[in-house]
Amino acid sequence: MFKEGEFVLIKYGDKRFLRKLQRGQSVNVKKDVLKLDELIGKPEGVKIGPWEVFRPDLEDVILLGFERKTQIIYPKDAFYIAYKLSLDRSSRVLEFGTGSGALCAVLSRLAGEVWTYEISEEFYKTALKNFRRFGLGGNVRFHLGDFAQAEVPERYFDAAFVDVKNPLPYLHKVHRV
Repeated sequence: MFKEGEFVLIKYGDKRFLRKLQRGQSVNVKKDVLKLDELIGKPEGVKIGPWEVFRPDLEDVILLGFERKTQIIYPKDAFYIAYKLSLDRSSRVLEFGTGSGALCAVLSRLAGEVWTYEISEEFYKTALKNFRRFGLGGNVRFHLGDFAQAEVPERYFDAAFVDVKNPLPYLHKVHRV
């Protein structure tokens, strides 16, 4: 059953909306109005007129809910990257170039621990806001700063993902950790 305060995925034909269930709020398309109050206490998959309502998956959250200050690695590509890295709940992953946090969200869903570094304060704050808004990343350590100056244990990580303009200066350090 849907509860007040949780996010829902609302489908209307080929349109999709991600909304937080709050009393007094609605979604309007053409002449059709869906009052979000009506969804509280209803089961997932409920159909109300032309509207269908579901719990969002991580892809929905990233594509429809994340604020973006940067280009993102799309979820389908991020999941493929994670698959190729053979990540599991015992994996420790290093990422730098957090950006808006899309790849980090996928990595955190699959790995046991993620350390992510972002040099831009604006992007760092955006990623934190995205994670907090959707209750993600209990296994993520966010770091504001340049990975080149970071103190990290040697041979600690199982995988690393580098998403910066010029990765060459970082490769020696990544190889050690």
